[in-house]
Amino acid sequence: MPEVSIILPSLRPDAVRQRIKEFAATNGDVDYEIIVVSPFILKEDRVVHIYEEKPLGTIHAHNIAYGRSSGEYIIPWSDDALPTPKCLSNMLTFVKSHRGPIIAAFRLKDKQGRELALWCVYGKPIAAWGCLSKKTINLIGGYYDTAYKSYWADPDMCLRAWGKRVKVKACPNAWVVMDHIMDSVRTDSWNKYLAQDTETFLNRWHNKLGKGIARSDVEKDWTIIVTDWHSTRQKLLSALYPKLARIPYLRKIKQTLTRRFLV
Repeated sequence: MPEVSIILPSLRPDAVRQRIKEFAATNGDVDYEIIVVSPFILKEDRVVHIYEEKPLGTIHAHNIAYGRSSGEYIIPWSDDALPTPKCLSNMLTFVKSHRGPIIAAFRLKDKQGRELALWCVYGKPIAAWGCLSKKTINLIGGYYDTAYKSYWADPDMCLRAWGKRVKVKACPNAWVVMDHIMDSVRTDSWNKYLAQDTETFLNRWHNKLGKGIARSDVEKDWTIIVTDWHSTRQKLLSALYPKLARIPYLRKIKQTLTRRFLV
C-alpha cells in the first residue's frame, strides 16, 4: 500500500504522461501512487487509472480519485504543475514534523525559476497545491466539496480547516514549477464553471468572512478577496484591496496575475 496518493485529473494526454515521467525521475524514492481520472486510456507504472467517459468537472474527478486512493497522505495535483527533486519527501518530512493536523502548501516557481506568490482568501492562507493526511480530511469535514465543479474547492477546504483550528502552512523546501497551459481546456473550463463556482463560494463564505467588503464589489471582481500570503504585506493589502480594486489599472493587473494562478 503506497504512503502517498497523488490525485491528478486530466483532459490533456501529453501533459499528464509528462508529469508521470517527471514524478518517477524526481521522486522515485517515495512510495506513491498517481490516480489519474481521464477520458483517455492510460497505462503507466505507479498509476491507477480511472476512465471517465464524460468529464463532469475537475472536482468530480478529484472525488472519484479520492475514493480509490490507498495512501495515508493525499496530494491534489494538476497537469500543469511540475514536481521538483525531493519535493515529495521534503513535504512528507514537513507534515510529519507536526504532531497535530495540518494542511501543508508547496512553494511555487515559474519556469524561469522566479518564486510565485502563495495566496490568502479572506485573509486566510490557502494551499492550492498541498498535502494533508486522511485523518485531517476527516477532521475538517471531507475532501473537496462537490458543490463546486472546477474552482474554489481548495480555498473552501482550507477555510473549513481554519474553522477547525487546523493551520495551513508552507513547506519551506518542497517546490512546484508552474507551467500554465493556455489552451481550449483552460478556456472552456473557465467559461463553463467559474461563475457558478464563485457564486457557490460567496454564498457559503462571504457573510462569515467578508466583513467590510461589499459582496456586489466581489461579484464584479472576485480577485478583491484574494491577497498575497506574505504576512506583513498581506495584512496591508487586505485592508486596502477594497479601495484599490476601484482603480481600473491596478484591478486589471491583479486580475491577470490571480487568474494565471487559479486556473
